[in-house]
Amino acid sequence: MRNHPQRQEGTRIVRRHRPHLSPSQVRGLATCSFGMVMTRSSSLTQIATFIAPVSYTHLAGDSQMTL
Repeated sequence: MRNHPQRQEGTRIVRRHRPHLSPSQVRGLATCSFGMVMTRSSSLTQIATFIAPVSYTHLAGDSQMTL
């Protein structure tokens, strides 16, 4: 998910329009917005259900996982 082109573009847009946000806030807002577009819903449950497997697959390959 980290390298998804549309999510990267969303991150650039958020960073440009909200420069006062921290990098973590920018990633969070971009990821949530990306989830809304992909699920065509603003339901946090649906967004989380979509994002979680993609994020977990990405993290499973990492040797270090943090909470």
